[in-house]
Amino acid sequence: MYGTYVCKKGLIGKNMVKYQASLLLAWWSPLYETITDKLLDCEGADLYVIGKSGDNSRFIYLTEKLNVQRTVEPRRLDVVNFKSILCYIYTSGTTGLPKAAVMKHFRYYSMVVGAAKSFGIYPSDRIYVSMPIYHTAAGILGVGQALCRGSCCVIRKRFSASNFWKDCVEYQCTASQYIGEICRYLLAQPVVPEEATHKMRLLYGNGLRAEIWQPFVDRFRVKIGEVYGSTEGTSNLVNIDGHVGACGFLPISPLTKKMHPVRLIRVDDKTGEVVKVVPWCPQLERTILCYNLKAI
Repeated sequence: MYGTYVCKKGLIGKNMVKYQASLLLAWWSPLYETITDKLLDCEGADLYVIGKSGDNSRFIYLTEKLNVQRTVEPRRLDVVNFKSILCYIYTSGTTGLPKAAVMKHFRYYSMVVGAAKSFGIYPSDRIYVSMPIYHTAAGILGVGQALCRGSCCVIRKRFSASNFWKDCVEYQCTASQYIGEICRYLLAQPVVPEEATHKMRLLYGNGLRAEIWQPFVDRFRVKIGEVYGSTEGTSNLVNIDGHVGACGFLPISPLTKKMHPVRLIRVDDKTGEVVKVVPWCPQLERTILCYNLKAI
């Protein structure tokens, strides 16, 4: 309505009806009398007036509504804390049948901050997110950087291999969240000029295959930050030194040892039995990520 007032143009009722506006805001101004009839043509729309009250039943006068609202700030719910459940994230069944994984406030926040501290993600970064945000990868590791740390997120409706680097250049992105297969798709694309002009310094995520890791880094000139874990899992590791194909490690510190007590153990690939301390040999290459659990 303010634009109409400044431009000194009357509203065309049929245009408003055409677009079927569901919400209209009108400032009470000297021009109000000239546009009232046009506003009333918008059948089915909620018409709000900001300013002094009136007696037209078709309008909702916000001043009157605000006057009857409580002036006391609502009391915070004591039952909601850092250990409260934030949401449930449905997985596709990596560790079995599809299931709803519990995501608490603490876990959400620790995953965001953990990724930021491990890989060097800063509030000044512009993060390109093209994966579904209802999954942990994009919804927490990606968009979570904006919610918890103030980074800027550039969100694409769906992933496009042919437009990835073009978008990164256009929106000046400096980091991006990935899952392994999109790196393969990008590597399979023809070379484009934007590959040489982008400002992307970091791609972080999980599932990058060892055979395409180094070719990807060499071609696109980016650092890889790899996470080893799952939404429904109880623990995870990080690969922050770019060691190709490694599942990562847990940075050594008293804090991480207490808050995130994970262990890597070696198992016999054939029998599944845990192998006691023995020198490494090619026949025993499989390891399992474990978490120290308290007695239930």
